[in-house]
Amino acid sequence: MKIFAYGSIPKDGGTFTFYQNLRQGLRQYGWDMRCVTVGETENAGWDNAFADEGCVRLAPREADLKKQSMAFAEWCKNNNASVVMPINSRAIIASLPHLPPDTRIVTRCADSTDEGYRRATYAKERIARVVAVTPRHVEDLPEKYGIQREKIALIPHGIDLTPYAQIQRQPSAMPAMLRIAFVGRLHEQKGILYIPGILQILEVQGIGYHLTIAGSGMHQDILQEKMKTSIQAGNVTFLGTVPREQIPGVLAQADISLFLSHHEGFGFALIEGMAAGCVPVASLLPGVSDFIVENGKTGFLSPVGDIDRFAASIIALHHDRQRMHDMGNAAAQAVHERFSQERMAAEYARLLDSVMAMPLIELPPRPWGQFVEPMIDPRRWHSFVPRSFKQFARRILHRLR
Repeated sequence: MKIFAYGSIPKDGGTFTFYQNLRQGLRQYGWDMRCVTVGETENAGWDNAFADEGCVRLAPREADLKKQSMAFAEWCKNNNASVVMPINSRAIIASLPHLPPDTRIVTRCADSTDEGYRRATYAKERIARVVAVTPRHVEDLPEKYGIQREKIALIPHGIDLTPYAQIQRQPSAMPAMLRIAFVGRLHEQKGILYIPGILQILEVQGIGYHLTIAGSGMHQDILQEKMKTSIQAGNVTFLGTVPREQIPGVLAQADISLFLSHHEGFGFALIEGMAAGCVPVASLLPGVSDFIVENGKTGFLSPVGDIDRFAASIIALHHDRQRMHDMGNAAAQAVHERFSQERMAAEYARLLDSVMAMPLIELPPRPWGQFVEPMIDPRRWHSFVPRSFKQFARRILHRLR
């Protein structure tokens, strides 16, 4: 088996979900995908509930970035890693100029922000391919970040559709009360602070609803405070972090899914809701969400933060249950046709094999004496930096162990 090293942390989040979705599929093509977590800060976010046999911890008590990067490079050497995909791991990104030419580098745009693009294009002279997951990336990478088009591979995400195929919906069985779901991290970037305003409009219109929220995050307390009255009335339920295998069951009990993000690289929660037959009410993210959702047919797209439009879409579905049923079916069919785990694994296997067949890049590794930290704003490494007292306490306890 050829080793494919992927920089991530076993926890609730899109980068690890991608690993879970791809690892199983790649094995049949002779690729062993490993989730590599490097350094003190990244390891503080490690959640054993998500870790599997492919997860690797390196330098868990090391705070020095150079030593973290050296630990990763040594691991690659000892394990004959064929391909490295750094994603958001600062230590792995910093190691790229120092890796030997026979370790191929494939990056992926994890989001559509400037920070995301710069992480995906660091040490671009060493990069064999950059994976774009939406047309937005294909457009931005050459024009704004100098990546040659022939180096870009468009491979949309995919999910395991097996548990979703069992979900059956009948329009006659739809309850009078609207069932709405939000699945994802409870961070402001996900647009969660728009939810109270949306619910207020529904309440003014006298529309009965129940909202289920599956996820946790740094802005959970703020969201709960803003929805205190709705929670006390029994209209909103917080499930906390839900294991991935239970997500289809949560979504099967909803008719509408909310996707309100300010920006996304792709959006697993969007296709998971659609796969379950939920009608997405989503932010219009050009080249991203409109690549996934056909507005008016498989869901509704509205400008970011337009609470009135989000609520109007939900109200329209409330008054036309047959349309809601038909759109949910159309959404599920679209995901099954376009975003399967099998399709994604096959496309990645072809990409990885083609990269291995490429001539080696004629560029010697940079000596460790010339190590430099990536010129990327460290304040934006929000996936790893603790932002609440609870996270801070967890990190201190981790160090004491």
